[in-house]
Amino acid sequence: MILPGESREEKVDFSPLKPPGNAGFPEVNGAYLHVSETTSPVRIEVFSELGTNQILEAGRRSYLYSRLLPGYGFPVGLDVADKYAKVPAWMTNGYGKLIRWQLGVSLQRGEISDAEMRRILVQAIYLTHRDWLFRPTI
Repeated sequence: MILPGESREEKVDFSPLKPPGNAGFPEVNGAYLHVSETTSPVRIEVFSELGTNQILEAGRRSYLYSRLLPGYGFPVGLDVADKYAKVPAWMTNGYGKLIRWQLGVSLQRGEISDAEMRRILVQAIYLTHRDWLFRPTI
């Protein structure tokens, strides 16, 4: 628990979660900003390559933008972007294909051993909704 006016820095090793190869996101520094007593903390992430002054400025701006709407506790600009920004279908479809491929490879290698989980994944990845084999019986 950190008291008001206090902060600390802590390193977290996420390397076990990193997929093999060069795929993945760039390294980021993250922090939680608690704007008021009535709101939940907001997570702020900035690229590690930014200088200390830029990181502090990002935190300061996030705090000021979060205070624009009392009791809301979320940066106003991000709220507007979330409401009106649409992720292109090609981007979400590509990500879905990547996830299905990784799960399919894990299934074929036998890395997923739970029988119920294997059944669910096979139905979700390989079968269509109109597969005769899995239609309900009358």
